[in-house]
Amino acid sequence: MRMIIWAFVGTDLVGGLLMDTRLPPVGRAIHLVWLFFSLTLTLGFCAMTARAPHVLDSDALRLRTGPLDAVTIPVSALGSVRSVHRSISGHGLRRVPDEEEAVVCSVGSTTHLVIDLKQPILVRLRKGEPVLAKRLYTAANEPAKAAHMLSSSIAEGACMGRS
Repeated sequence: MRMIIWAFVGTDLVGGLLMDTRLPPVGRAIHLVWLFFSLTLTLGFCAMTARAPHVLDSDALRLRTGPLDAVTIPVSALGSVRSVHRSISGHGLRRVPDEEEAVVCSVGSTTHLVIDLKQPILVRLRKGEPVLAKRLYTAANEPAKAAHMLSSSIAEGACMGRS
């Protein structure tokens, strides 16, 4: 979606500047102000939908949804992870419509990873009641790499638990 918006920014800028050469001097000032606000809003949209990176350290996994929200999961609560492509309408941190104990954590409607938890965690949503989640759906730029990193972290946690 952002790539299409970036294409519109480019064509809008070139077209707007070409159109500005054809306008009378009085109309140029108004048109440049319009062009400035149009580009500012478009670029603001692109910035708003940019993914903030998820963070995995030795203690917790922090899943982020850009400027919308985030959820922190203790590594000890992670059960398994798999790469699954799914579309769940909406954006931000929200419930999965057909699963009682599942939450989606993504900027858009597309998700790439499913994280099953050993123990449920309380997830506070912006809208609605908190959910005791046993499964999380999320998006990643490189789903296979993210799944591998999470699986490695889960395996390390299991090994440390046996020591």
